[in-house]
Amino acid sequence: VRSNEVSVMKSPPPWTNPEDELLKAALSKYGLHEWGRIASLLPRRSARDCKERWSQRLAPTLAHTDWSAQQDKELLRLSTLFPAQWTTIAGLLGGSRTAEACASRLRHLLDDAPSGTTSLTTGRRPIAAAPPKADRVDRPAEEEEMLAVGRARLANTVGKKARRKAREAALAASARVAMATARRDAASSGVRISSSRTPYASLLGRDAAGHRYRGKFQETDYGKEVPMLMLPPPSSPDDDALLSPLDAAERRAQAEAERQRE
Repeated sequence: VRSNEVSVMKSPPPWTNPEDELLKAALSKYGLHEWGRIASLLPRRSARDCKERWSQRLAPTLAHTDWSAQQDKELLRLSTLFPAQWTTIAGLLGGSRTAEACASRLRHLLDDAPSGTTSLTTGRRPIAAAPPKADRVDRPAEEEEMLAVGRARLANTVGKKARRKAREAALAASARVAMATARRDAASSGVRISSSRTPYASLLGRDAAGHRYRGKFQETDYGKEVPMLMLPPPSSPDDDALLSPLDAAERRAQAEAERQRE
């Protein structure tokens, strides 16, 4: 059974000053590409809402001052060259005006609509480009919670990698102190400890070159040893029975020649 109810799309609420300040603080930490993470700080906004708010209202390159006569003249000229291409026109004007602002100004110049109607489709100013809503005297509890969570998350500037680096540096410092204490105690007892870095590296779980390793570290002297070398077992006289007749005859001839040379 199909329902006869008509779904009504709610327009997003106007932006507030705390939301704008929290958005700018999140942008200073996360940059202009992590819109999903930025929107997670604003419960009532999506990633698209945050991006539109920045590009249409909060970006420092935007000009919110009155239009000059030179800008009006350039806008009229570009509107004849690029009809209804407001994004292109806004870019050619230097990027200081949004597409909605260009369309609004042209409507005002042509007396198509009264001043202040800046949207081409709805006749209303878009939420993303509108000034923030005036602050209330008594701030709602959900807004206070949003600000508290935002402050806590933005204040956490130390991530997992930084904490791991700090922990490893603390372990290295404690290992150096322990080694220095051991050397001092050994020197007072008349025992000399080698200055090799291998015991110090083993305390940190790294080799002398600074690479990680698992389990017990064993150094290999590549100048004296061949790694993974497997020597064949020594041969016995009984091995001649396993040779082909030609190889056996050749071995007997070599043995006879060696006896004659002796």
